[in-house]
Amino acid sequence: LDVDGRATQVWTTAPTVAAALAALGYPESDLVSVSRSRRLPLGTTDIAIRTPIAVTVVHDGQTQQVSTTDITVSQLFASLGITIGPSDRLSAEPSDPLSPGETIRLQRVTNKVVARVEAVPYPTVQHNDASLLQGTSQVVTAGRAGSVRATYSVVYVDGQPAGEVRLASVVLSAPQTQVVNIGTKQPPAVSTSGGSGSPAAGVPTA
Repeated sequence: LDVDGRATQVWTTAPTVAAALAALGYPESDLVSVSRSRRLPLGTTDIAIRTPIAVTVVHDGQTQQVSTTDITVSQLFASLGITIGPSDRLSAEPSDPLSPGETIRLQRVTNKVVARVEAVPYPTVQHNDASLLQGTSQVVTAGRAGSVRATYSVVYVDGQPAGEVRLASVVLSAPQTQVVNIGTKQPPAVSTSGGSGSPAAGVPTA
């Protein structure tokens, strides 16, 4: 008798597999490798039993507490009717054996091509202007942002964007360069003299 990978030898006089397992205390919820209605011969019969284990499956926005006798992850998902897509992400390999208390997560991964109109900032060119005072500037030609239509391949994980790759872009309108004149003219000198030293009018002299 093999129970969850542990082999033991049992003697019984029960006529059938079902009667033998019941006498040994194994419930009908256990998975048995042979039919329970099979009659036991006088010789040796190899029987494998897998007892149910509790696992948690997180998928498609829900959490399922499952009691199962399935052996591998792929068998469990098949039993639950959950399809694993070619791009989906699984926290365990499909061929991995199940462990009691294990949590298995399935993330749905999709790819979509999306197009967006994006602004292109305008460049600015500066020219020195000797007619403008230093510290001042004058916009000669106002800049104007352009636009492009960009196409992206976007990866969504469980419906949320997780990454993107730019595929192509088409110019809808070119940006217009802004031209600015920068003043270089020195400001006029300011006199700091207090006068010529001549006596002020109307003031008597000695």
